[in-house]
Amino acid sequence: MNESMTLMQAKAETQELERSIVDAFPSDQVAAVEQRQEGVLLSCSDDQYQWTGGVEFTLAGDLSERDVAERVVGALESKDGWSSEVQDWKDGGPTAIVSGPQGLSFIGNLDADRLVTIASASRCFTLSEDQSPFSKY
Repeated sequence: MNESMTLMQAKAETQELERSIVDAFPSDQVAAVEQRQEGVLLSCSDDQYQWTGGVEFTLAGDLSERDVAERVVGALESKDGWSSEVQDWKDGGPTAIVSGPQGLSFIGNLDADRLVTIASASRCFTLSEDQSPFSKY
């Protein structure tokens, strides 16, 4: 667990990694990007939390579902301490699953409307006394 990381540092790191996933796609194939600016907290333990967010972008190119999942995996797989794989989900097609240190994670796939959705969760951290686990950040 990361006792020294703050909520805002965890959020900033996670959003930066989300953008690096988008940047793994050719810019001429990304038609629109929407990154969530607010997220909610999930509990890691009794006193540790994760910020959850995500990014969505529309593809103009003709990449397949598998190509998209493999590109999401490829955007982060070379980092030390990370694991990643493409799983074939029964109802959702190929899905990228990427796990980093201290709970950091990303799940992404492409839908029929060419929308790539990446859900994310930050490293686990401790809230400061003036922050509520029930607020949006």
